[in-house]
Amino acid sequence: MRTPPSLALLAALAAVQPALVGSVVTGSVVLGSVVAGPAAAQPAVDPDWPCVQRKVPELSVGQMWAAAPPEAGATPDPAAVDLAARIAPRRVSDAEVEAAASAYAASLPADARPERLAEVFAAVLDRINRERAQVIAGISRYSHRQIEMADRIAGREAA
Repeated sequence: MRTPPSLALLAALAAVQPALVGSVVTGSVVLGSVVAGPAAAQPAVDPDWPCVQRKVPELSVGQMWAAAPPEAGATPDPAAVDLAARIAPRRVSDAEVEAAASAYAASLPADARPERLAEVFAAVLDRINRERAQVIAGISRYSHRQIEMADRIAGREAA
């Protein structure tokens, strides 16, 4: 099974910007131990969500990117958006992601690299979130149909 594009992108960016991704991994470990705290701090559970795993409809850049995120409302570099469109699809191999991200990073001036790579990551994450929303909506539709079918069967058995 292929690594999700967000993880593949982190691995690719680790090769070209180790300080950024290293702090993401370290931050994830620390965050994981902090988040495992009291259940009262957790968001309300969706009663219609059929899965054991908690419903997380959207991921944020801050959950995975320890460096400064792109400025809100700023127009991203067209080359970053183009790269994100090329590497985000699940059919793109990890090797292709790493090669494309490395080539893009190498083409950038060192002082612009963190900002541009953050833009690429944010654009990939945006695409992932759109796909997640579609999948989550499909799971929800399926769940509702299963509940409706169970109710119809129960109604027939009661009659």
